[in-house]
Amino acid sequence: MPSQTLTEGSRPVTTGQYFALSLPMVTLLLALGFGACWYWQPRMSQRSRQHDWAWMAGCLVLFSLGLSGQIAQIPRDYAHSAVVSALCYHLSVWCLAEAMCARFGVRVDRLGGLLAGGLALALLVYYAYVNYQLYMRIYVLNFGLGAQLGLCSWRLLHSWSSYPGKLERAVLGIFGLFVLSFFVRTVLTTPSTRSMDEWKIGGSAFWIVLQLSLLVFALLFVMLYVAMAVQSMVSRLQDERNRDPLTQLLNRRAFWEALEHGPRQTQQPLGCLLLCDVDYFKQVNDRWGHDVGDAALQALARILKDSVRKGDLVARFGGEEFVLLLYGLTPAGAQAVGERIRQRLQKLRFADLPSSFRITVSMGLVPVQEPETLAFSLQRADALLYQAKQQGRDRICSEPLAKVTT
Repeated sequence: MPSQTLTEGSRPVTTGQYFALSLPMVTLLLALGFGACWYWQPRMSQRSRQHDWAWMAGCLVLFSLGLSGQIAQIPRDYAHSAVVSALCYHLSVWCLAEAMCARFGVRVDRLGGLLAGGLALALLVYYAYVNYQLYMRIYVLNFGLGAQLGLCSWRLLHSWSSYPGKLERAVLGIFGLFVLSFFVRTVLTTPSTRSMDEWKIGGSAFWIVLQLSLLVFALLFVMLYVAMAVQSMVSRLQDERNRDPLTQLLNRRAFWEALEHGPRQTQQPLGCLLLCDVDYFKQVNDRWGHDVGDAALQALARILKDSVRKGDLVARFGGEEFVLLLYGLTPAGAQAVGERIRQRLQKLRFADLPSSFRITVSMGLVPVQEPETLAFSLQRADALLYQAKQQGRDRICSEPLAKVTT
């Protein structure tokens, strides 16, 4: 059927259509909420920015525009309206795929999405203008949207084990069901070709199920997504609060907080405390500049993190002073960790420092019986650290009797 015949019988918007516009209005309000959250979220750092909120806002805006145009018949020509609304829908699911992949740290299959969306739009144009078939348009549109999101869902499914959180898995589950609904809903509820009519489609089981499923999905998915995003933002902000900005190690406050949640072993010593201080650090800053000093601290921080086990605490207490809490280690085991740190530092070279100059550390090592005695243990470690400085630096002083290892 030629496209010009589709304009015959164009009618004014009915009361039912005005009522149907409530769904795109709700999604538009949700889009404004996502956009506002993205724009006014705390600008702690670029790392903390949650750009998936902007993608979600774009997804909901485009969906609202497509559905509003379809319900209100804008443009008035059925074929034009079908193509314009389909374009909005495909761009909407593109934004949704970008948002989900950005949220879960998965690479977007843009090429696959472009091919699936482009093929679906080309077929839809064909069945709207060249060989008019509303029945085929419904299948092409819904299967095309499902295919676009299916590519994203497939990548997310492969990373399922990486998301142990209940909220993350709930969002992924709802998203997977939504993708499947494009295929299942279309097959089960699309009217037969004999009963297909552009004007009557609004009262069909397909249209009613479509509207209800979209409304339920939108509300449930958005609530879970917002909860997950807020939880992630709080976690990121808390992580930034707990991290030293230069070395990304724990700061002093976070060290004491982590100690409260650390492993507790009854009737056994807590472990060992290793207090480290960079030798002649003021000289490095004064002679070669603070940038070189900062690079030295960052390199030392990497060595410290690489030298301990998962679960041990490594913190920068300020300036060039670092603290390591080695859970469950004997003094001999902690001594071996300290020696490993010293040996790695000896191999370290800096382009901005003379080849003969070495970054070294002095350390004080004490056993810790229980968390309540850690403050006193720090004082003892500090005294041993001072002793290591007095005895020539680049060494470890440990108890008992100020045993020295150089």
